Amino acid sequence: VANSTGNYHIVFGAFSEQSNAEKAVSGMKEQGFGAKVLGPFTSKQLYYAAAQSYSTEGEAQADLSRITAVKPHAWIFKH
Repeated sequence: VANSTGNYHIVFGAFSEQSNAEKAVSGMKEQGFGAKVLGPFTSKQLYYAAAQSYSTEGEAQADLSRITAVKPHAWIFKH
């Protein structure tokens, strides 16, 4: 599994149930991503499924296309 640390995350899903976020993350881990669950966030208490995390925004931007090839609606989230 790839190293996945830092405050910039490529998020590919938001879930109201933590268990659903964990299932989504599990699938990405099987594909070799350093995926993890973040949250809950927002007033709706959403759990974010992150494919990978990075130390800098530049690193996240550089890798975004690799992840959007698998998850087209992924976005960068700073936390």
